[in-house]
Amino acid sequence: MKLVNSLFQKHLDLISKSTSIEIFEKRFIDADKWLLWLKKNSKVTSKELNLLRLKLDNLSYSHDHFLAPSRITVDRRSILFIFFIVIVLFVFILFALFTIITTNRSFYPNQSTLNSGVQKISSLFFEGTFTNADGSPVTTSSDLYFSLYLDESDTEPFYTGSCVGESALTPDFDGTFAVLLGEDCNMKPIPTEELSNNSSVWLGVRVSNDPELKPRKRLFTSVGDTDARSLSGLERGTTNSSVLFLDDNGELVLDSKSPSINSTDG
Repeated sequence: MKLVNSLFQKHLDLISKSTSIEIFEKRFIDADKWLLWLKKNSKVTSKELNLLRLKLDNLSYSHDHFLAPSRITVDRRSILFIFFIVIVLFVFILFALFTIITTNRSFYPNQSTLNSGVQKISSLFFEGTFTNADGSPVTTSSDLYFSLYLDESDTEPFYTGSCVGESALTPDFDGTFAVLLGEDCNMKPIPTEELSNNSSVWLGVRVSNDPELKPRKRLFTSVGDTDARSLSGLERGTTNSSVLFLDDNGELVLDSKSPSINSTDG
């Protein structure tokens, strides 16, 4: 028994000197197996075996401080991992909110932008008629040059455009033609500042190399004054060549001594 105790003590010393939990567990299991071998081969009695096992168990309990650091390390790693996941999710949520907010702003402009956009007219509609000296309609293609003035008597236009060459205008059978100044015939846009700051401008038209036609045509730029596309700049009617209107009684007024209605198609 003295030899058994000496060998068992060596097992206990090795277990005590373990430098990791893996080594500790391996040496503990080896010692336990050695005790079972002693019992199987009748090297110790049951009472002696129980005493040896008690010493082995006491060693395990006394070395809980050795096992604790490993558990703490594992716990700390778990906490750090969870903390990292929480931080990543938080950053992702912030990025998603920022993307949603900036996207909404791009789709919904502020009111000042909308209001200013209403005033940015860059084209004007004009409809005219080509006739020869005898009054017969011109129906062949012609080069046209357009000039816009702020006043009827101005000598320098603030805008010029043209429909020439392949873009030359061809009137209808009755000599009428229509053009969107600042857009048709690859014309450059009309300066928006001039159209926004003036309720009307004056149009001069020149055919090929001929002098500018007189008188100039007044074109309205403000939607509040008239619709230049539909009315072609005509005044509300007190004379011939004026626009029909409803009077205070709701009656349609033909302000002419001998009014009549004719079809443009004959």
